[in-house]
Amino acid sequence: MTSTIKPSNYDTKTSNYDIKPNNSDTKLSYTATKQSNSDTNGSAIKQSDTAAKQGEAAAKQGEATAVQRDSAAKQRDTTLDALKALAIFFVCFGHSLQYFLDLPFKENPVWLFIYSFHMPLFMSLVGYFSVSLLDLSFKKLFTKRFRQLIVPALTFSTFFVLISWIFYSKPQNYITNLVFHLVFDFWFLKSAFVCTLLFYAAAKVEKWRSVGLVISLIVSQCLHFELVNFMYPCFLVGYLLRTRKEQFTRHPIAWLLASAAVYAAVYPFYDGRAWASNFDFSLLGPFDLWKEYCVKLTLGLAGILFFFSLFRILERSKAVKRFFGSLQAIGSRTLGIYLIQTLIIEKLLAKLINMHWGGYIHWNCIQWEDFAGLAVCLAVSVIALIFIYFLVTLAEKNKYTAFLLLGKTAHNRDRAKKG
Repeated sequence: MTSTIKPSNYDTKTSNYDIKPNNSDTKLSYTATKQSNSDTNGSAIKQSDTAAKQGEAAAKQGEATAVQRDSAAKQRDTTLDALKALAIFFVCFGHSLQYFLDLPFKENPVWLFIYSFHMPLFMSLVGYFSVSLLDLSFKKLFTKRFRQLIVPALTFSTFFVLISWIFYSKPQNYITNLVFHLVFDFWFLKSAFVCTLLFYAAAKVEKWRSVGLVISLIVSQCLHFELVNFMYPCFLVGYLLRTRKEQFTRHPIAWLLASAAVYAAVYPFYDGRAWASNFDFSLLGPFDLWKEYCVKLTLGLAGILFFFSLFRILERSKAVKRFFGSLQAIGSRTLGIYLIQTLIIEKLLAKLINMHWGGYIHWNCIQWEDFAGLAVCLAVSVIALIFIYFLVTLAEKNKYTAFLLLGKTAHNRDRAKKG
């Protein structure tokens, strides 16, 4: 009996002994599992770090792409700079015809033609480049436009008033005379300032932008200050040409022909009063004023579309594109040229070679019928434009003259040098 139990006890011990290795295996398995989990966690951490690094690299690459995109966006459009150069030439040429010739300028067909579209064209270019201003806060927008448009206008107005007081007649009331000129001189700059503010208020809310722009257009017709009622529609056309650029440039020849046809059909109704004829217009006013408003506005808008489409067609030629690039320096400085030409052409040269009122240089042999007067005005306009351009570049070199005369800061002067 005893011998039979021992094997059982032995088996039991053996069984107990056999369990021990199982416990050891469990510990080994636990250790292996722990090491596996550790390896898995380490691998996951490494993968997470790798993913983070890849994300950082992608972010840097995205930033670089954004910088490149912004840099590309900031590159000047040489075609539009050339168009601005043409517009400022029309300003100089029109003022030469107005101040030099022995002929009432409102009877001059070339002057009438230029004044039917050249300032609307300028305002459309202001609207075209105002799209980027929507990214600014109202405070920054107001400050920037006031510096660019109002400060130079106030500087030149004050200068001309002081000169008139010293060398010409003295007014009865100095304060009233000064305020009058500060408010109404350089009408185009004041009009551009008001149009920009009106556009910003209407277009800032993206969801209702179309409605806001329509409302702003209606409101503009009640603003007769500095021809805002005429100029704001031209401003909006420039905005549409920028935001609908692909649709417009897809068929430029069609736009060219259509705008030329409209201009030719409406021009016979043009009675000769220029865009600068500042009369009170109302949609409920006399029919003659309403008709003149529609005729002048139609001619201006047709001229805008004609020259925009013409230059988009011409830029397809590489030779013309290179020529446009040569005009970039002038096109990027049109504001300064517009201001300084007032002094050079309208004041100094007008006094020197005025054929109608009798300047210091007499032109008795020049008659309009011989087209010699037109040739003289054309040559003087080109020479004066080049001379004024160099005066602007000189004014840019000093921070005080750049700010007071051109409305530019150091950053603007650097961009102008690159341009």
